[in-house]
Amino acid sequence: MKENTLKKTLQPVFIILDFFLTPANQLIKTRSLQLMLCLSFGLLSFNIGKAQTTSRTFINEGTELIKLYVAGKEVASIDFGRSQRVDGLKLHDEIEVKVPGNPEKIWYPIYINDLKDPGLITITAQIPWGDPGNDIRSRYERPIDFGNNLDGILISDFDPFCVVNSFKARIFKGIENNSVDYNLESNHILPLGFTYNGSIGNGGGESESSLVVGANSFKKQLNVGFGGSFPLEQTGKVKGELDFSYNQTNSTRLGQSDYFFYAKQKHNKYSVSLDLNKLHEVRLDPYFIADVEKISSLEMARKFIQTYGTNYPTTVVYGGAYTSYIAISESDFMNAESKGFNLAAGVSLSKPGEKTINPNDKGGKTITGSSGSSEVASGKLQAGLQVDREVRDIINNSNSQFTYCGGSGDFFGYGVDFDDATSIGVETGVIYELIRPEIMKTKSTEATLSKIRTWVKQAVDEVVQNINTYDPTKIVTRVFSVKLNSFHMSDHSDDANRKVKGSFSVRSSSGNSYTLWSQGQFKEIFTNELFNNPNKNWVTFIQKSDQNGVFAPVSLSFSGSITEEDDVVGSGDDDILQIIEGQTIDVSNMGPQKPHKVIFEHNILSGTQRMTIEADLIIRPAFGFAHLFPSSGTFSASRSGTTDSSPLLQLPTRNATTGGPAPSTMTKEEFDALSKGRPVAVKDNLAVKDDFIDLNATYYITDAKHNKSLVTGMVYGGGVYHQTPRNSPVDASWYFLPTGDGYYYIYDLRYNKALAGPDYYNHLGGGTHFVYHQDPNGRTNAQWKITPSGMPGKYIITDRKHGKSLVAGDVADNNIYLQSPNNRLNAYWTFTATKDKAPAVKPDPNPTPTPTASTTPVTTKPATNTLAPASAGLVRIMSIMGFNNYLHHQNNKPENGQIQADWSSSQWRLVPVEGGLVRIQSSVHPDKYLHIQNGPLELGTIDLNWASALWKIVPAQAGVIRIQSSLHPDKYFYPLGNDVVVDVVDFNSYSGPVVSSMWKIEGEIPTTASNTPTETVPATTAAAANTMTPASPGYVRIQNYWKKTHYVHNENGALEDGLIQPNWWSSQWKIVPVHSGWVRIQNKWKPDQYLHNQNGKLEVGTIEPNWASAMWKLVPASQDGWVRIQNSWYQNRYIHNQNGKIEVGEIDTNWGSALWKVE
Repeated sequence: MKENTLKKTLQPVFIILDFFLTPANQLIKTRSLQLMLCLSFGLLSFNIGKAQTTSRTFINEGTELIKLYVAGKEVASIDFGRSQRVDGLKLHDEIEVKVPGNPEKIWYPIYINDLKDPGLITITAQIPWGDPGNDIRSRYERPIDFGNNLDGILISDFDPFCVVNSFKARIFKGIENNSVDYNLESNHILPLGFTYNGSIGNGGGESESSLVVGANSFKKQLNVGFGGSFPLEQTGKVKGELDFSYNQTNSTRLGQSDYFFYAKQKHNKYSVSLDLNKLHEVRLDPYFIADVEKISSLEMARKFIQTYGTNYPTTVVYGGAYTSYIAISESDFMNAESKGFNLAAGVSLSKPGEKTINPNDKGGKTITGSSGSSEVASGKLQAGLQVDREVRDIINNSNSQFTYCGGSGDFFGYGVDFDDATSIGVETGVIYELIRPEIMKTKSTEATLSKIRTWVKQAVDEVVQNINTYDPTKIVTRVFSVKLNSFHMSDHSDDANRKVKGSFSVRSSSGNSYTLWSQGQFKEIFTNELFNNPNKNWVTFIQKSDQNGVFAPVSLSFSGSITEEDDVVGSGDDDILQIIEGQTIDVSNMGPQKPHKVIFEHNILSGTQRMTIEADLIIRPAFGFAHLFPSSGTFSASRSGTTDSSPLLQLPTRNATTGGPAPSTMTKEEFDALSKGRPVAVKDNLAVKDDFIDLNATYYITDAKHNKSLVTGMVYGGGVYHQTPRNSPVDASWYFLPTGDGYYYIYDLRYNKALAGPDYYNHLGGGTHFVYHQDPNGRTNAQWKITPSGMPGKYIITDRKHGKSLVAGDVADNNIYLQSPNNRLNAYWTFTATKDKAPAVKPDPNPTPTPTASTTPVTTKPATNTLAPASAGLVRIMSIMGFNNYLHHQNNKPENGQIQADWSSSQWRLVPVEGGLVRIQSSVHPDKYLHIQNGPLELGTIDLNWASALWKIVPAQAGVIRIQSSLHPDKYFYPLGNDVVVDVVDFNSYSGPVVSSMWKIEGEIPTTASNTPTETVPATTAAAANTMTPASPGYVRIQNYWKKTHYVHNENGALEDGLIQPNWWSSQWKIVPVHSGWVRIQNKWKPDQYLHNQNGKLEVGTIEPNWASAMWKLVPASQDGWVRIQNSWYQNRYIHNQNGKIEVGEIDTNWGSALWKVE
C-alpha cells in the first residue's frame, strides 16, 4: 500500500490524534504513523475476517414448501421443485430445515464447514422411515439386501472366492428408523445416492473354465476382475501384482510346474452402486464419522483402517458364486494324458469332501443389515467312486479347493435366487476419498480433515506395501494331446498276406517329437473288416507363449512308413507304404476335439498292386473343465485354448433366471403418495370361483419354492407341518368347503379338522404367527380366500380375519406361518388332486357348541360372545386348541373344554411369588392350587414350600403363553382330549404339544409378588429381590424382569445371569455415558472389562475405544422402571435371556426376558 493511500486511509485517525495532542507532543504523531500502520493492518485483518462469508444454493426436491433457519432466524423459503441461493452464510453456521405445512417431515441439519461452494445442496424432507404414519415401510417388509454397500473392505483381507467375507465395519448409513434420505430407485427403496441395476441378472450367469500351468499363471487367472477393483496409488516399492489369492489357495504349496484345472460359475442377480456424481448426497454412518474425527495420529489411523478397511464399495454385485480348482504335478498330468485318463470327467464326478461352514458376522437380511446370511462353505474335492481308481488316486492326492458363496448346488447344478444371494463382486474407491467436508457433513472443516486424510492415506499405503505380490509375467502355457485312434486299410489289391511292420511319429513345430505307433516284426494287424485298434495312448505337446503372452502358430507334421511282408504272389519282395507328403495340421485355433486322417499309400502298377492305409487321429487341446459347463442358454462360456461351443458333456443346471421371487416393488406414484402418509388404493385380485376345484376331491397343497406340502401329522396335535407326503398320505389330503361368499374352510381328510390362523395377530410385528389345525367353529381366521398369484397354476391363500397368507419358511423348515406374501414363491401354492375323495358327509364348520357335562343343571348355553370377563383379580386360561375351550375344574379335577358363562370353576387367581413364578389358585376353593406333587396335574391343598405348585408364565408368541413347571422346566401344560397334562415338550421335534401347549390368558397377569398371605419361599430360590442391598454409590445392578432373582454378573469369569450374593462386586456395573444417549457398561470387579458383542456374541472383556459393539442404549419399556438394553453396532439386537442364558439378539416386543431394571 502506498504511503499517500495509507495516509488517506488513516486520515480520520490523525484528526483524532491532532485533537488530543499538543504541539509539544507532535513528535508523537510522526511515530504514531508506525503505530497506526500496525493498528491499521490489524483492523484491516479484523474487517477481512469479519467479511468471510459464503453462499450456498439449495434445491427443494420434496413435495412441500420448506424454510431454512440459522440461529432461529429465517434465511430462505423454498417452494417444492425450486432452488434458491442464500448469501451471507458464515463458517460453522448450522442450518435447520422445517416444513411448515407438515411438521412430521424433517431433514438433517446442514453445516457450513467450508468457504468453498460445494455446488447444489439437495433437500428432500420426508416422514422418517420408522414413523408409525409411514405406510411405505409396511409395504416393504422384504426389501432387497444392500448391506455390504454400506461396509468397508480391508484390501489385505480381500477374498476373491467369496467377496462377502471381505467386508469390515459400517461406513455408510443405511435406512434406519430415523432416516429420511430414502428414495425409490428402479422400484426399490435405497438411501439417496445409491442406484439399483437388476438387468445384470437377466442373462442368468456366466461360467469359466481353463487349464493353466504354473502357480503365477493360476493366481493371475484368479485375480482377473479383482485387481482393477482397487484403485490404489501404488508407489515404486510395489513390484509385481497384488496376490489376493495368497491365503485362499495356500499358494506356498503350489508349484510353478503344477497343472491347474480351474472352474468358476457366477450367477448375478442384481447390483447396487454409489452414484459417484451424487457422492455428496450420501450419508456416512455416525460411528464412522465419530471415529474419523477422533484420529489425531498415524497410529490411530492404522487402527481406524483395521476397523473400517482401506476401501469403500462403489458397486456390489449380489448373487452366488462357485469356484473350484485342482492342482496336480506335471508328472501326474503327463501320466494321465498318456494313458487316456479323463481328468476333467474325473473332477466332474468329484464331490465336495469334508466342508467347513464359515459363518459370516455380516449376516442378517434387513434393510440396514449386511448380506451374507447365505451359507459359505469350503473344503477339498474328493473323487467319486465312479472314477477309475488311478484317476481317483491322482485327484485325491492333489491340492484342491472348492468354495461356494451364496446360492446352492454343485457342478451338477448350481443356481441362486433372491433368498440365498450374497455379495460376489465389488468395485471400490479408497477410503480417504470420503474424508472431505462435503461428504462428512459435520462441523469439521477442510483444515482439520486434511490432516486426518493424510494420516489415513499413509496408513492405507502401508497396508498395500505389505500385501504379497507375485511375478507379473505374461508368459503362459497351452497344451495339446494327440492319439492314434485306429488304422483302416481303405484299398487293397494283392495276395492274402497282409502282415505289416513299421512306425508312425508326430512332430510339433515347437520341436517336440513322439511315436504314435511302432511294430518291429511282421504281424497280421488288419482283420477281415479292415480295421485295427492300436495302442491308444495320448501324447502331449506343451507350447509356451512369448513375453507378451502371444503364441506362435503351431502345427503338427507326421512321418513314418509301413512295410508289407511280400509283393506280388510268391515274389518274396517287401513293399513299403509312405505317408503322402504335405499332411500337416495347424492346431493353433483348434476346438476341443478334432478327428484327422493321415494316409499311407503304395501304388507300383496301377490297378494291379495297390494298398492304402488311413490312420485316424484325434487331436485336442487339454483344456480341463471346459466341457463341464453348458455354453448355450443363459450362460456364456469363456474357455482358455478353445473356441468350441459344443461341450462333450452336458450337465443339468438350475435356471438362474427363475430362481426366486423379486423383492417387493412399487411405482413412483405409490412411493410419492405413501411418503406423504396417504396410501394409494390397490386393486385386489378377485377370488377364484367355486368351480375352481372339485368339492368332492382332495388335494395336496404344495408350495412353489420348496415343493413340500401341508401335512397334519400321524398323531393329532393341532399343528400343521411342511413336509413331503408319506406313502399313505391321508394326512396330506385336503378338501374344501365353501362359505358361500368367496371363502373356503380347508379340511384335512385324516381328522376332519380345518386350517386356522391364530385368533390374535400382532400387527406391529411382534411374535411368530403359526397356522394351526382345529375345529373352525365359524371363526373368520379359519376362512380362506384363494387368489391368483400371477404365476400360472399358483395361488395365494389368505385368511378373512387378519388378511394374511399361508407362507412356508423362507428357508425350508417344518412350519407353516401366517404372514404377508410379499411376492415370495413360498407364499404361492399349487393344488394337485390325490386319489382320495372328500367325505360324502361334510363336517359342520359352525356347530352349536356342546358344553362339558356339569353337575349343575343347565337350561341354556349362552352365545360365545356373551361370555363375561373374568372377575376382578381373576383370569380365564383359554387353550388355542379348539373353540371356547378353557381350563376348568367343574368336575373337581383339572380339565380342558367348553364352558358356561356362569362357571366360577373356569376362573383362577395367579398368585405371584419371587423369582417370576406364580401359583394357580382356584377361585371356588381358595385353599386349593394346581400342582404335580404326585405326578399328574391335580387340584388340591399344598405346602407352600412345594416347587410342584410353582409355575412360570412363558411368552410363546404375540398374546399367547405357555405354562412351565418350576419343578421340571422341560414340562408344560397341554390338553390331551378333555384332560390337561404336564409333560415334556420337545421344541425340536415339531410334535403336537409344541402347538397345543400354547394358551391365552384372559385377564391381567400380575407382575409383583403378593404380601397376603405371607408365603414361605422355597429353599432353592435366592433372597427376594426387594431385600437385596443397594449397589455401591455410582454403580447399579442389572435385574431381569422374567427371572427376577437373576442379575447380570461375571463372578465366574464369563458373563452370566443368575442368583447373586449381596456382596458380589461382579454383579455391580457403572453406566458410562459416551454420546447421544449411548453408554458403556463397565464392571466394578474388573474395571477394564465392559459388555460388548465384538465377536458376534455377548461377552465381558477389554475393548477398543472406537468399538460400537461396546455401546448400549437403555430404552424405557412400557413397564415402569424397566428398560431394554439396545446394542449400537447392531441396533436391532437387545440383551435377553429368552433361551436360558444371557445373550444379545433380535427380540419380540412381548418378551419379559429382554426387560431389565438398572438401579
